[in-house]
Amino acid sequence: MVGVFRALAEQIRSEGGSLLATTSRRTPPALAEILRATFADLPHVIWGDGGDGVNPYGGLLGWANRVVGSPDSVNLLSEACATRMPVRVALAGTAQGRLARFQQQLRERGRLQERWLDWQYDRIEPLRETARIADEVKQRLASR
Repeated sequence: MVGVFRALAEQIRSEGGSLLATTSRRTPPALAEILRATFADLPHVIWGDGGDGVNPYGGLLGWANRVVGSPDSVNLLSEACATRMPVRVALAGTAQGRLARFQQQLRERGRLQERWLDWQYDRIEPLRETARIADEVKQRLASR
């Protein structure tokens, strides 16, 4: 992830912008410190734990122009893909099993962008699974 942090920081330095980031309880403290150090000289909001105040995760998704997620977070990828933002997976090749299949399905639906650090993208249709699932439930109930 350190290489990902450096690449994103360099992109912000060259193109402008800022970083909005949150870590999870699975994030090693040393990695969170590297994240903070890498972006210390750039505009950023980094939330690491309760010591940083209330988790701004929902607001970060609301204000972001694009999302880079870790390959191990189904929740983050699902929530990000429910928006109209481009979404990338950092270190996508490290995902295995169920996580790799999930990410492949998102790619096939056009919700995960393939080109790392190339943010040109076609129109994005957000995932709206609730309505699809509700229709499926109605159909199954009607067929009983």
